[in-house]
Amino acid sequence: MLNVKTDKEIQDAIYTVFRSRESERVKAYSVVQGLEQSHEIAVVIQLMVQSEISGVLFTSDPITGSYTSMIGNYVHGLGEQLVSGEANAYSFTLKRPKGKYEGPIDFIKYASSLYKYATKLEKEMGSSQDIEWTVAKGKLYLLQARPITTLTAGNLDTYEMNYSLMGDELWINTNLAEAIPDVYSPFTWSIGRQLDEALNFIPGYYIFSGNICGRPYMNISRRVSMITSLLGRNAKGALKLIYDIYGELPEGMSMPLYPFSRLGVIKVMFPIIMRTTKSTLQASKNLPQFLKETPERCSKLREDIKRAQSKEELLSLWKEELQPYFLKAWVSAGAAAIKLSNVTALDKKLTKLVGGEDSNTLLSNLSGSSGLESLGPVIGISKVTKGEMSREEYLRKYGHRGLMNMKCQYLTLWKM
Repeated sequence: MLNVKTDKEIQDAIYTVFRSRESERVKAYSVVQGLEQSHEIAVVIQLMVQSEISGVLFTSDPITGSYTSMIGNYVHGLGEQLVSGEANAYSFTLKRPKGKYEGPIDFIKYASSLYKYATKLEKEMGSSQDIEWTVAKGKLYLLQARPITTLTAGNLDTYEMNYSLMGDELWINTNLAEAIPDVYSPFTWSIGRQLDEALNFIPGYYIFSGNICGRPYMNISRRVSMITSLLGRNAKGALKLIYDIYGELPEGMSMPLYPFSRLGVIKVMFPIIMRTTKSTLQASKNLPQFLKETPERCSKLREDIKRAQSKEELLSLWKEELQPYFLKAWVSAGAAAIKLSNVTALDKKLTKLVGGEDSNTLLSNLSGSSGLESLGPVIGISKVTKGEMSREEYLRKYGHRGLMNMKCQYLTLWKM
């Protein structure tokens, strides 16, 4: 409702907007989106801006999902003409990463401000935005914004997830499919998402929690884009290593790239890398003590969970104790992996000296035991049936293991 001036007109406008929730259009939209047909509505009242230029801006292509450019169009006068199609719109683009303007000359002086505001808004909201804006008396205003509805990862309530719909990017599951061959449970996926949020230093790069129809995928486009923006022509060696690990692209296919700016990537990455390096070094130093204390700590956490009387208590326990401990454990696992790389180097040297078979035999017994740890759950069952191990001892030692091992490890953290 536009150009409302008196108190009576404002009151009538509020009632008109409020009643619109029962309109056929809203009901049809609710059915398509899987929403409750009867829901509350907020009525927003704003100062009227007498627009000289009105437009919309999509921070990524709403059809293809490409991030290469922001796409916009505008009309002279009020934005109603644009929405209704009453007036022909002028189109323009703002090319990433610097916002280079391509379009009619009469909007060029506002282009850099619109790009700056849109970039900041997109970053703060965490997704591509559909923005309505206007110009009045030489000043640019942002009127409203919402996520681009065609670029959505899915529905958390129903767990219908597909991250490939979020944009024009390449997703792969090489190595991930072998580690997690089954469908992610929602809880397991949520843990992976927290790892990505806590440890990743590439914006929009999902290692553990890229989700396509319940299965894990990695956003390889973001990784390659980051390397390309940082190293430029010198990126060939790093990209070759990635292709050696994950495989070459099919002939005739190109990698969709996100147009990061080098400075922007450095600003995001550097503090996180410094923080991660510091925590990894500390975890490496404390690793023996951490491993020694872990069984007792897990027993205590199990008891704390049993004593919880409500979901609020469980949530508090997760936020204050379990989640920090989980992230600490993950950093410790990273520190252990670095130590393990020394064993890999030793493996190569031993293989040259004594051959692959003897090298494997020697390294398999580094712990001083003649058995392989991976066979523990199977051999343990035999020990239980023979009376050599109690059921409680078996569950304490191997209760977190299972067919889909990574999933069971995550679930164990919740059951501890």
